[in-house]
Amino acid sequence: MRDQALFDKIDLHLIRVLHTVLTERSVSKAAMKLGMYQPAVSASLKRLRELAGDPLVVRSGAGMVPTDAGLRMIEPSASILRAAEMLFSEARGFEAQTATFVTDVRDGFVCFAYQGQRTAEIARDITLEHAAWFYDIGRRLSEPALRDGLLACGATPEEATRFARALRDRIRQIGEACGEATRATRDTETVGHEAHKG
Repeated sequence: MRDQALFDKIDLHLIRVLHTVLTERSVSKAAMKLGMYQPAVSASLKRLRELAGDPLVVRSGAGMVPTDAGLRMIEPSASILRAAEMLFSEARGFEAQTATFVTDVRDGFVCFAYQGQRTAEIARDITLEHAAWFYDIGRRLSEPALRDGLLACGATPEEATRFARALRDRIRQIGEACGEATRATRDTETVGHEAHKG
């Protein structure tokens, strides 16, 4: 229950702030890169510190350096952002693509069918664990919320309705792939345990 309550306080914006602060090693540089005011980044960093129970970055000389916990969060946060970009990128290409978005989970990595112009690189190396984390965030995005976001990005009302439906389907496929892989792992572990007992 505590983990779920923690997830409920995390959104993709916080993940982006986290990754940018950790990689830029500066609140002011992160603010510039994100197009935010520095106090807003500082407020987000304060929330992240409270959620993590760790400073994440600490002052060192004229700059900042990630703590051990912060260093461990760099790659997972990057992977979650890649999954998000994979989900939302090239919305206008939906109709030309197969309806199958997730094709497999292999060796702990999620395999995607959709390889658009901007997604050839970001579709790689997204782990099952990171995809599951992203799904936990994405499943809370309602179709009206997705539609509003698409309208804000310049989609027509008709496009926004159609693409929001497609995005919900992508989120569903990620969730199903994560669930099936988890069940398969549990079944394999159960069989191994029974064989060991026998």
